[in-house]
Amino acid sequence: MSPIQQMLLGVGAVASGVSYETFAIDFDPSPKGASNEIKCASTSDFAFGTGAFTIEFYINIPRLMPTNHVVIFEGRPDGTNGAYVTLYFNGNTQLVHYGGSANSVGEVIGPSSDTEVPYEKWVHVALVRSGTGSNQTKLYINGVSGSNAQGTDTQDYGNQECKFGGAHAFNTPIFKSLVSNYRVTKGQAIYSANFTPSFAPLTTTSQSATASNVKLLCAQASNPLAATVTPSTLTQESETASRPLNRTIGVNLIGPAHSVDFDGTGDKLSIANHSDLQIGSSTYTMEFWVYKNADTPNDYDCWAAKGSNNNSTREFAIESMSDQTIDWYYATAGNSWSTVEDVSDGAISNNQWVHICAQKDSNGYFSFFVNGTRTYNSTTGGATLNTGADPFCIAGFADANTNFESNVKISNFRFIKGTALYSSSFTPSTEPLTNVTNTKLLCCNDSSSTTTATVTPGTITANGNPLVSGSNPFHKYSVFFDGSDDYLEMGSHSDIQFGTGDFTIELWWNGMSHGSYTQIIGTQSVFDANTGTWRIGTMFGDANRVYFARGNGSGFDEFYYNVDVNDGSWHHIACVRASNIVTFYIDGVAQGTPDWRSASVPENRTISGTCSSNEDLWIGKQGRPSGVWAKGKMSNIRLVKGTAVYTSNFTPSTTPLTAITNTVLLCCNDGASDEAATVSPASLSRGGAPQLSEDNPFDDLYGR
Repeated sequence: MSPIQQMLLGVGAVASGVSYETFAIDFDPSPKGASNEIKCASTSDFAFGTGAFTIEFYINIPRLMPTNHVVIFEGRPDGTNGAYVTLYFNGNTQLVHYGGSANSVGEVIGPSSDTEVPYEKWVHVALVRSGTGSNQTKLYINGVSGSNAQGTDTQDYGNQECKFGGAHAFNTPIFKSLVSNYRVTKGQAIYSANFTPSFAPLTTTSQSATASNVKLLCAQASNPLAATVTPSTLTQESETASRPLNRTIGVNLIGPAHSVDFDGTGDKLSIANHSDLQIGSSTYTMEFWVYKNADTPNDYDCWAAKGSNNNSTREFAIESMSDQTIDWYYATAGNSWSTVEDVSDGAISNNQWVHICAQKDSNGYFSFFVNGTRTYNSTTGGATLNTGADPFCIAGFADANTNFESNVKISNFRFIKGTALYSSSFTPSTEPLTNVTNTKLLCCNDSSSTTTATVTPGTITANGNPLVSGSNPFHKYSVFFDGSDDYLEMGSHSDIQFGTGDFTIELWWNGMSHGSYTQIIGTQSVFDANTGTWRIGTMFGDANRVYFARGNGSGFDEFYYNVDVNDGSWHHIACVRASNIVTFYIDGVAQGTPDWRSASVPENRTISGTCSSNEDLWIGKQGRPSGVWAKGKMSNIRLVKGTAVYTSNFTPSTTPLTAITNTVLLCCNDGASDEAATVSPASLSRGGAPQLSEDNPFDDLYGR
């Protein structure tokens, strides 16, 4: 856990002001090197015989999870033989089920792609035996048991223990994951066919379990050794210099929020007319988040609207105009519009999530809010509206016309009829919206389809080809580089050539030791020390060191610190040149005299030479042929040219970075793609397959 996450969560705690539905055990060996298993002593409650059983849990594994044959269930007491159940990771993220008998073991299921657990999201896993017979044992991953996740297990299981988070067959235990709601049921195959997991906390009777059959239900309380049901006390090993105690964190067992991406040329969502979506004289709250993909090119781009010009059934429209402000269009009769201009009190920016809210209260006042700030409040706009038979539309209008369609992303669109939620300016939710009283529509929030809704009075129809997007206003992101061939590259541009002036290079890094002179970002593309190239990295001379280097034509002006940031935790790294002095800040703390420096660099780290060349920018590698690939995750890379953002110790931001003055690059922060950037002077291109990750330095471990 990074220092930032510790600040946010504390140990064994939850983030202040955030509601969690359950807890998870955080198996994290990174502080000391080995993980600590949870164990329940051998008992007849785990003597499954030849009958049915179900072992299930939720798991969230990081992309850098060490996988040294770690078990998620093992029934064999240490040093003993006999029939026992084992479910473990096979050196990667593929699960294997072994059934043991006397001195032999038999592979029942896996490893295969059908038993693979996805990274960095909550996944429901269930191992189920229904009895003897062909394919009577199944492993379900998020409710799906593929043909290679089924097998025959006819073992007669006697008394077993239950341990998880430890090592299989006496290997060194190295297990880094979150495990939540661990349940063992004897005598009952809870699942017999593919199903949709509820992603709700398990109980003794949920999913039709029989309470008396549930023998263990744990990993859902603030104490990692607490259990709702257990045959004996849960234990873990004592803390040692190489083994930490386990702790818990509060979690929500939901996948990431999503949005719908509209292209502005034919895309929209529509819902057939329904009384629930007619405003008339009602109080209401209509809110959503919008992300403008580009400037509004012409007037009348609708973000939400009901009615038709062609059919004279006008009702209302929230419209983005060519000056990038928002107008409120409303109709008291179907044949004409009334307008309140610039209810946003200014332009809405591109490439960032903005919360929008239109509302009418019981006193007839119409209010408009931008990011929670009330920008308009008057009875003008709050009249009783016409009600007609045409559809309710999102990102477009009932009349087919690209002038009315919007190039935006919309997330968590909620329409409430009968309640005005906000009486004054407010702070928008940091969590996905929920179905509160009088909610009539809640959509644009699902990963499976653009037309799926939490609440809707009718079928949502997609017009054109709107797409589900992972970008949303709640989750933050990073980009994972695998250390073999992943990188991002941007062609040479004057904005990334810093000259002789001040600059700030900053990012969050979560990685591991890899390579020899690993560059995480820089412009050195060949072995030669071309004048003006620059780079920072986390490995120097095969050791964990944070370094800066500038090519001077014959060698490098370079220095390093013996600081290890390759420990699998998030660290903020900032490299700042202020009046020719280059300073590293690690997690906000300025590093002083270097542990080593080249002869050209004085003790005070004065480097006055130019940091400009004609080289490309590389993220995750440099152009050298080997030993230079970064293995880890980067989040919120920001380059600021001409400004030393930090000149003394500071507390790193607990929220994503923004584009401050002189920002020339802000990337590795967007849910749209690994190549997306909030600010960039040119397009980023990818090599290999860097992957977008929801693990980030701002949320709980591995993202909420």
